[in-house]
Amino acid sequence: MTETWWGQLPGNIRDRILHGMLIDPRTLRAEGGLYRGTDPNCCPSDLLTAQLRLVGDSLVLESHQIRPQPR
Repeated sequence: MTETWWGQLPGNIRDRILHGMLIDPRTLRAEGGLYRGTDPNCCPSDLLTAQLRLVGDSLVLESHQIRPQPR
């Protein structure tokens, strides 16, 4: 069985995702905010983008990038 993309992200990244990820079903691109301990609920410090691909019936992580969230 193929490991799903969520489990392929490093734990320190998964722990910073507080409000889920949006996945575009056409492009299989996922995007979501990454929060630090001092971030208010509205405003994550960083943005995670991930490119996924379908293998059988599982989504797997192809690549990911973290960049500062524009203020």
